Amino acid sequence: MKRLGIMILTLVIFAMPLTAFADGWSDIPMKYMTDNGYFQDGDPSAVMTRLDVAKVLAKLPLIDKGSNYVFTDACDAAMVKVAKAGLMGGYGDQTFRPDDPMSREEAAKVAATMLSDSQSDDALTFSDSGDVADWAVPYVAALVNEGIVVGNGDNTFLPQNGVTRAELASMFMKIRNKYTVTDITGNISNNATVTPVQYLYIPAGFVGFLTIPAIGITDMPVVEDCETIDNIKTNPGHFLNTSLFTGNVCLCGHDFTTKSPWFGKLADLNTGDEIIWETKYGIRHYSVTVNQDIDAEDWSALQPTDGNQISLLTCKMGASDTTRILIQATER
Repeated sequence: MKRLGIMILTLVIFAMPLTAFADGWSDIPMKYMTDNGYFQDGDPSAVMTRLDVAKVLAKLPLIDKGSNYVFTDACDAAMVKVAKAGLMGGYGDQTFRPDDPMSREEAAKVAATMLSDSQSDDALTFSDSGDVADWAVPYVAALVNEGIVVGNGDNTFLPQNGVTRAELASMFMKIRNKYTVTDITGNISNNATVTPVQYLYIPAGFVGFLTIPAIGITDMPVVEDCETIDNIKTNPGHFLNTSLFTGNVCLCGHDFTTKSPWFGKLADLNTGDEIIWETKYGIRHYSVTVNQDIDAEDWSALQPTDGNQISLLTCKMGASDTTRILIQATER
């Protein structure tokens, strides 16, 4: 009887309109998520990014169904884990778009994949059903059939709206009321698919090859992680949370000319000099636009960009504790 009462309460919760945040309808789902370690405290009405959702899902004991799945615009362990499990995928250009809001229809697909039967042929009866993307209809219908989604108070689903922390919490809690974690993991394994990705060959342990003709660098292997100092003793490295191919690719290396002459000579680059970056996703050609000294604590060069560029960082000889050399180049 207690379980039935909880289920009825949670169905009412998700039926409430989005304007009901102030009325406390999200208190129980949010408490469930924080008590169980899926969320930290935060604004229930905040829209979740795709990376936010991936980090929640990655706390589940997911089964790896893929291999070597890496996105071109960022590298985060949670993204890779959910992608390999087939629970979240990327886009046609092999980007994950971690900072984009996750829409309610995207969240519906994820939630439906956690159910025993992830799709339904039933028609939707929301007043805005025509706004639901064709690919999302079977998943939204599955959630309706399971009682996970009943729409807002005005019978809308608002499929393109960003899903909020409270809405995700409500769906997640209702699924957990119906299934154990073991059941959910099994459902994901049965329902999820991983789309094969075709790559150019890059040796294990490396993410790409760097060529800078003006300073004599040709096909220099770049290691996966430059944030551990030992990793870049003999090769430049990649900042893990920056793009690998699309957007702002950020690399770093020592400036000691006896160990890494390639980055010891970065200061010699001139505007217009070519930089070539080859990865498993393809090859990009860039032209140098920036060669400047920056403060050693200035990490603004690592921020995502709309256009494709490459950013190279190294210490400045004689001022390694205070100054960095920054080279930036934009795609030709």
